[in-house]
Amino acid sequence: MTTKIDIVRWLKASDYDDKDTAISRVIFGSLFLMLKPTFSWIGEYPRNSYMPPPGPFQLLAEFPPPWFFVMLDYAVTVLGVCVLIGYTTKITSVLLSLLLLMGYGFSFSLGKIDHTILLALTPMFMAFANWGNLLSIDSRQGRTSGNQSSATAGLSAMRLLAVSIGVAMLTAALMKFRGGWLSLSSQAAYSHEIAQYFFKGREGFLAEIAVSTHLPLLWEAIDWMTVALEGALLILALSWRTWRIGLALICIFHLGVLLVFNISFWYNILAYIVFVRWSKVSFIGRIRGKMFLLFVPCIIAVEVLLVWLANFSIESTVIIFSGGISAFYLVNHLMVRPTLLLRNRYKD
Repeated sequence: MTTKIDIVRWLKASDYDDKDTAISRVIFGSLFLMLKPTFSWIGEYPRNSYMPPPGPFQLLAEFPPPWFFVMLDYAVTVLGVCVLIGYTTKITSVLLSLLLLMGYGFSFSLGKIDHTILLALTPMFMAFANWGNLLSIDSRQGRTSGNQSSATAGLSAMRLLAVSIGVAMLTAALMKFRGGWLSLSSQAAYSHEIAQYFFKGREGFLAEIAVSTHLPLLWEAIDWMTVALEGALLILALSWRTWRIGLALICIFHLGVLLVFNISFWYNILAYIVFVRWSKVSFIGRIRGKMFLLFVPCIIAVEVLLVWLANFSIESTVIIFSGGISAFYLVNHLMVRPTLLLRNRYKD
């Protein structure tokens, strides 16, 4: 009985509020529409080239007709707009996740499985985290979840999303472990970089330096740190503070992958965004009343401006800024704040 109570208390424990989740929804929705995945290209393949992975898609014998994927793209766009503006947020968020899962399921049926599951799952979990309670048409029309049971369910949904992300990362770590990444006789990350650079032509910003840096000890350390970081994220989900530190490390890891391997995991960044405590950012926390409603167009304008100034693709810009902000967060929380606390305690 005590164990059951402790688990329930852990699921409900949270330091997020409606302002945090609402801002996350706006940022997620606006970035999603700028980076929106498309599925109409699947209709260009022969319908008999259908090779579904194990699961419900094996019930079909071939791909649907091309017009189906065109309509799927339109539906995803409409639902993305509804999530952004907060119109029937819970329903549209769940539908958006279901359509994304459908689209990715068909794209995986061509033989290549990508790491996009976190992007597809995030709206469904956040639909029950009450991310439509503020900055939304629902809140203006009184269609919000304001009772205690809904608030409790919202906190549990965020915790379950964190656990889902941790499990996804753990499976990636286990695959690397089984693939020999921890073997001292080979450097898997370096081998992967050689293949990306010479055979696939993926030249990241630091790719040439990485290829010419053949230091077995360094690359072996990278192999071990990669497996350890991906495997530890589930454990870090036990506490919100350690969870945010883990996500910051993962964002810096994604930045390194982009710079060296020229592989963009932007879809994961959109899942991590919902765990930022936006209300603790000083200028955001002071916004009240109608001024808070202006935050939606301001966020979109800032995102577009950053992409234009950076002169990178939207995907690269998202990863670069998330990695930079994560590095600042880690320095501030792991070095600056403890130093100031120790100094003040010493003075007292």
